[in-house]
Amino acid sequence: TLTIGGNLLKGKSPKSTEKFMFKQVFFISCVSICCEENKIFHLDLQHGKLIKEAKQELSKLFSREDVTICIHDAKESLKILLESGICTNFSNLKLMDPRLASWIVHPDEILKWNAIIEKSLPQHAELMRFIPTHQQSTMSIGNSYKSKTSPKIRTAIESFLVKEILLISPIKTENKLNQVLTQLEMPIQKVLTKMEVAGFPVDIQKLHSMIENCVSLQKKLEEHIYKLHGHPFNLTNHAVVAKILKIDKNSEKKV
Repeated sequence: TLTIGGNLLKGKSPKSTEKFMFKQVFFISCVSICCEENKIFHLDLQHGKLIKEAKQELSKLFSREDVTICIHDAKESLKILLESGICTNFSNLKLMDPRLASWIVHPDEILKWNAIIEKSLPQHAELMRFIPTHQQSTMSIGNSYKSKTSPKIRTAIESFLVKEILLISPIKTENKLNQVLTQLEMPIQKVLTKMEVAGFPVDIQKLHSMIENCVSLQKKLEEHIYKLHGHPFNLTNHAVVAKILKIDKNSEKKV
């Protein structure tokens, strides 16, 4: 059997000398925390003499029950903290996630960071120049390792924006939506975090057999489609499929 998930590479020692490694090749450079009055506290986890103390304080913070911690894309960040060994217990932690809050309020609208700032926080438009052009809609700015902006600046910006977004979110004033987020969605995120890090065992031979079966069925389906049409065509090209199905591009129908 093989374990799929965070334990897949367990037992392999990372070659890197950096502290707080995760996924064998990445490491946590720093953590930024934005509190009231826009005060941002920065914890360097790779340099200096207080790394051990910084880890201890973070561990204490994430085990507290009397505070609410707001994290963008909380599940992915919690996975990193768990895999790196910084945080081992967050069962009683109260969480808020602006990404999930946005989804609850506008389930059909997923905004990228740039769009969020332009729409909700235009007064902070200057911060957009620090956001990578490749930034995906739900990715963390702080966790974007491809960015050329320093981790300290990225994490500080994200911690500030997270606080500002939640301050103006309808989730703060609408009790029912707030309950959905805090009592339903966030507890689920914590459970999913542990599940994804632990992984699950699979039978390799059975898995390969299922893959081969799916490939065979896909091939038969394609051949049947080509037979109905009269000749092969590019099934992955939306424009080609739409033309064959005689669906106008301005039509309300979707392929």
